[in-house]
Amino acid sequence: MLIHDAQLATPELAERGPYGHSSTDYAAMLGARAGARRVLLFHHDPERTDEQVWAIAETVGRSASVAVDAAVEGMAILLGADGGGRYDIPAGATSRAEPGPEVGV
Repeated sequence: MLIHDAQLATPELAERGPYGHSSTDYAAMLGARAGARRVLLFHHDPERTDEQVWAIAETVGRSASVAVDAAVEGMAILLGADGGGRYDIPAGATSRAEPGPEVGV
């Protein structure tokens, strides 16, 4: 599992890239190249709503060769010794309040 900064959408890089943040697409590409089975995007732009964050993660995930989701405050990540794992999204999250799938991480 790769947990990666994803404050910017790719179109925002030209204007806001010099501040040291990564794009959502870059995080997904890096995760795929590193052999991660899942990428959790975090350090979202504070100006975005929860719905926008989930929509971005869903859009990036559709075109990525690795599973992509958005991390949320209070998320618990449970890693198994066998390489399997799951994450639980807290019930108070605005969207996606169901547990994440059990997958190898």
